Parts: sequence; C-alpha cells; structure tokens
Amino acid sequence: RAGPGDDPLVVAFLREVVNLDYLYTTSQEHVILSDLTDDRLFDVDTATNEISPMLATSYQYVDDTTIDVTLRQGVRFHSGAAFTADDVVYTYNWVLAPDSGTRASGTVGRWLKSVEKLGPYQVRFHLKAVYPLALRDMARRIPIRRNGAYQVDGKGDRGALAVHPHALGPRPPRGPRPHAGQAPVGLGRRGRLGGPPPPRRR
Repeated sequence: RAGPGDDPLVVAFLREVVNLDYLYTTSQEHVILSDLTDDRLFDVDTATNEISPMLATSYQYVDDTTIDVTLRQGVRFHSGAAFTADDVVYTYNWVLAPDSGTRASGTVGRWLKSVEKLGPYQVRFHLKAVYPLALRDMARRIPIRRNGAYQVDGKGDRGALAVHPHALGPRPPRGPRPHAGQAPVGLGRRGRLGGPPPPRRR
C-alpha cells in the first residue's frame, strides 16, 4: 500500500528479510529488494533480452575475450562515497575469490579470468574463453559494491552489508536494518546523485 502524504510504499513479505545483499541470496524477496537498492553495470530487458548501460555508459570488445567498459560519472553509493573503477574491480575480484562464497561465484568464475582498472572510469574484463553471454551475466548477477565493502577490521566478512549496506541504486535503504528482529526494511525515495539517469527498468 502507498500513502499519499510522503509517497511511501509498504510491502509485506511472507518470509523475514535477513540480508539485503543479493550476492548471498537468491530468494524472491531479496531479488525484488535488490532491484530497488542495487545497480549493475548493465540492465537487461526481460521481455526482449536487450542489454542497456546502467552504471556503464558504453562497452567495446577489444577482441573476442577482452571487453572494455566505460563507467558513468557522478554516481554515489548510499554512504555518499563516489563510484569509480576501483569499486568495479573490487566487486568482481570479491566474486572471483575462492573464499567469498557468493551465489554468483560459480557462474562468473566459469567465464571471467580477471578485471583490471584502465582509468578512474574505465575497466577491462579478461575472459577465459569466448562467452557471448558475458554482458547478460553482468546485468543479472553482479550488483556493484563499494571498494572494501566486505572488509571489517581487516578481514573479509560475507555478512558486512547486512549491517552497513553500500549498494548502489535510486532508492537507498533507511531505517532499521533487517537483522534487528521484526523491524521492517524502509526504502526512501531519492534521486540518483549526479550524472544522467540510466534507462528505466521495464
């Protein structure tokens, strides 16, 4: 239900939302919330399978197994930190790390060899072999995280975003965190901070 006063949308789920981090869950509730709180390099139209830029502005195949991606400038995380190539490299390296245990590690690890930073807003993806669905996997499976988001007291922590969400997106989480018992998750309405908006999701 939505209220006319401050435009909230209140949603009830059958199951408790225990973590806002889509990299560590694939339940339907978390997929829905991830669409509201996370941004990826690309978006995919589920009706046509057309790929369009989201946090990226463009991409180029250097060769069959090398993809250069130019990133959108002026975007900020929910924490207020600026989005740069460092965040993309960190996110994909975390997913590729053997001990990260993300739900996307198996899928992405089959085709992605490494990611490198070419500049403040440009990254290069090195594929293990020719893989025509690379952009689709980037669009569907990998929300971008802030550089160092999973580091707590110098150690990797898979549950870090349950307490300190740093996902990208036009609707930042606010209010009580989902781990705090029965408290609901609030999604505030706020525009993207700087830069032209990406195409709206269908």
